[in-house]
Amino acid sequence: MKRFLLFAIIAATSAGAAPAAKCRCQQGQDCWPTSSDIEAFGKTLSRPEALLANIRPPASVCHGSEYDETSCTAANASWANPFWLSEQPGAMQEHLYEAVGPYANNDTLVCDIATPKEQPCGQGEVPTFGVEAHEDSDVVKALDFAHRHNIRPVIKNTGHDFMGRSAGSDGFLVWTHRLKNATVETDFVPAGCTKKEPHALRLGAGVQWNDAYNTVAAVNRTVVGGISGNGTVGSAGGWLAGAGHSILSPAHGLGVDNVLQFRVVLPPAGNRAYANRRIVTASSCSHPDLFWALRGGGGGTFGVVTEVVYRTHEDRPGLSAFGSVNTTDAAVFKRLTHAFLQTIGTTFVDDKWGGYGFITPLPTVNAISFYLYRTDVLPDSDEERTLNRTMTGLLDRLQRIAASPQPIGTVTRLPNFQALLAIFNGGVSGSGPSVQRRDDVHKRSDNGKSAPRTFETSRLLPRTFFENSSAVNEYLDAAEGTNILTHNVLGGAVSQHGADSAAAHPGWRKNVVHVLSLANEPVTSKEAKKTLDKVTNIVYGKDRAAKDVACYLNEAPYDDDYWPRSFFGSHWERLSHLKRAVDPLDQLIVYRGVGSERWSDDLKCLRSG
Repeated sequence: MKRFLLFAIIAATSAGAAPAAKCRCQQGQDCWPTSSDIEAFGKTLSRPEALLANIRPPASVCHGSEYDETSCTAANASWANPFWLSEQPGAMQEHLYEAVGPYANNDTLVCDIATPKEQPCGQGEVPTFGVEAHEDSDVVKALDFAHRHNIRPVIKNTGHDFMGRSAGSDGFLVWTHRLKNATVETDFVPAGCTKKEPHALRLGAGVQWNDAYNTVAAVNRTVVGGISGNGTVGSAGGWLAGAGHSILSPAHGLGVDNVLQFRVVLPPAGNRAYANRRIVTASSCSHPDLFWALRGGGGGTFGVVTEVVYRTHEDRPGLSAFGSVNTTDAAVFKRLTHAFLQTIGTTFVDDKWGGYGFITPLPTVNAISFYLYRTDVLPDSDEERTLNRTMTGLLDRLQRIAASPQPIGTVTRLPNFQALLAIFNGGVSGSGPSVQRRDDVHKRSDNGKSAPRTFETSRLLPRTFFENSSAVNEYLDAAEGTNILTHNVLGGAVSQHGADSAAAHPGWRKNVVHVLSLANEPVTSKEAKKTLDKVTNIVYGKDRAAKDVACYLNEAPYDDDYWPRSFFGSHWERLSHLKRAVDPLDQLIVYRGVGSERWSDDLKCLRSG
């Protein structure tokens, strides 16, 4: 039944699509560009260093004939450092995707820093060559070169990617990480519009959130953005294309609700729909369909974004809450988890708290930790007293259930959001205190050894789920032994935008909490499949085929045959039509992205039939 659904989707969305060839060119074939072709192409770019002629996985300097003691020592020291990783064209933040994609049958880690020095490194899923873009013209030329040689472009910035979309063997890398302009603007007018936006932030596609926050902090403002990876997530890539959820979203909306304008490079064959222009500025008043699609329709699909402009907000005082409780008693742990989930999905949604929770079963102790933030709270106000009362109510309840002699958390008044970042990330410099983060679950290394493969699934859950004790208990029984992450990034301002205001799944507007279940397993196909099925069934279960099921498309099951519905919902058909207009030859295709339903899982050949 599931396979039938996928094939029905393929048939329904393939009409009008006419890719130039049934398969992409692959390395070793006669169609693959020669070294002379690549050298000549490099001379057309904006500067010599823009050509990446020999991209290798970052661990290659520790193996075989490529071994270099100095470089290997540096790689080992920085192996789990997200800042260092984002500077490597061949690195991914999760090592798995340098080795294999989510669709691969061979789970061998082909270039692992922990394997013996004598073991040579393969290429894995890392493209062998590409472009380090310094200007829009570099991106245009990169897409044209890939098109001429029938090679799939792979768009990458920082490598924060849990679906393998920023990697791909036999691909041509378009690396946007060097597009670093960041400027504060006043009275900004989006293209084609007349209304001024009083405060805005213009960001090149390579700007990471730590730099974006520091830029606006200089003028006492903030912007809706991500905070994982010590602020190393890119501000204009997959985060925004997936909806752009944030700890500030309950107060200010999603990233897609705050972007004012894009500059985007279109693929070669789709520019006819845009008056033969390759570089387009899209806003609500200029190319509004493209502007709509770029806001939640998935990354690397409708064009290569080189710049975004965001609305900014005054950075006002707020409250932060940090808590942590643990127990060795399984029954107590379940009661703690139940109390935590019911509160964050009801009372905290009403109070517009944003933040993250970590429910972690361990061999010797079970733990719950969380950090939450509520912006725009005036000191000594009635609102502050109310928020303190509801938060301390949860902290006291968890303390009673755990029979803990010590308080399990604190509520702290902060002068602004930048102060929260200082607590969370040590001033967003990567040297902060030990606070559990998403990156601790998606760990890249463990005592010098490669981390096991992380399987995850996610769902945007409604308030009715958290109000139903039986539903919560059923979920906890199914999720036993897995990590649970909770993201209070919905409700409030997110729900005040129309379901069709952006391409992001309409479920973002009517649900209240984003919940993930994760499990780490050794990388073997049999164990991997078993764990994948388990965590997927946890949050979908009997509702897996329901029309209203929604998940975050950047953190989702790898093999969900219902992905068009769960990633895009009722927006799927409109996005499919826009895809055919912008990219009729399917040049920009990513795993489980719009248009990929016509291609094999490894994106190298069209599906038959």
